[in-house]
Amino acid sequence: MPCNIMIISTTDYLGNDQKVAVEQRLAEAIASLRSRLTDRAQAIVHNRSDAEDAVQEAAVRAWQARERLRPGSDLAPWLNTILTRVAIDLARSRRYAEKSGADSIALDDTPEHDVLRGEVLRSINSAAQRLSPSSRRVFFLHDVEGFTSQEIAALDDVPYHTVRTRLRRARTSLRNELREAV
Repeated sequence: MPCNIMIISTTDYLGNDQKVAVEQRLAEAIASLRSRLTDRAQAIVHNRSDAEDAVQEAAVRAWQARERLRPGSDLAPWLNTILTRVAIDLARSRRYAEKSGADSIALDDTPEHDVLRGEVLRSINSAAQRLSPSSRRVFFLHDVEGFTSQEIAALDDVPYHTVRTRLRRARTSLRNELREAV
């Protein structure tokens, strides 16, 4: 006995005006969050050009999935989740774990500062790469990108206290490793 299943998207129940409104909200959200999304992606992939590529790919994926949006839903966490997954996939596929973000930090242009900057960034990057992926992600989102623990908990779909524990462990681990390096 054949079984016919029909998949109905969220926007199938909406009128044309409401569909247009959802699409317009999505386009506005992508435009208004582009800078923050790019900075967030850069923290993951360690390269501005690749971060911009990740944002563009996330925007395409979000647009393709716009039928699942509900009128009035908060788009920022949804876009952040899509971007995070795209950026992590990009970082894994291109093996950016060994790259540093040295070109994004500006100190004095003296040779001594260049050497010091390189050493400090290598130490920090090396210590951060030894963190577990979940701790590294929480550390970068909270301490580098400025997300709150509540926002990270919503993005990762984990309890707030789990985020706080991961952040505390990441900071402690980094502090201990950097003390040993000095």
